[in-house]
Amino acid sequence: MQKSNKLTTQTVKKWGMDFMTLDRKFPSEKYKKYLDDFGVKKDEELDAKSIEEMFFALRQDFINGKLDLDEFALICNSLHLVMRKKHFDDDNPALARALDEGNELSFDIRSVPKHYRNVADTLQTIYDYKQESDSALHGSSAPPKDFYK
Repeated sequence: MQKSNKLTTQTVKKWGMDFMTLDRKFPSEKYKKYLDDFGVKKDEELDAKSIEEMFFALRQDFINGKLDLDEFALICNSLHLVMRKKHFDDDNPALARALDEGNELSFDIRSVPKHYRNVADTLQTIYDYKQESDSALHGSSAPPKDFYK
């Protein structure tokens, strides 16, 4: 999936109300690097375990400041869409939820608190996600475990 890095406007609607409009630019070059790290050219080529491992890399880069809030959110959204399209979300709903929460984080931080759930809960979901199985790297396009050290 070719991603455009031009400025896109997105209006956030929840509970039938418009809350805000965000102008965000998809981080195409950074996303391409993540895909390259996993040995794929397009996100549609990712398997479920690679998406999980990529989430761990994204989360760590976000925590370390290598990805800003919107970059993290937009890439999480992209991976969540791939999961849903391939029905990987049925096999790993916790990861699907963590990716969805990653996408929502930029909206939650900027929202009126009385209308949105607690940002701490969103962060907790993102930070608490653990690998679903010990075999996450088997049959995967993910880089070797020492890649993340």
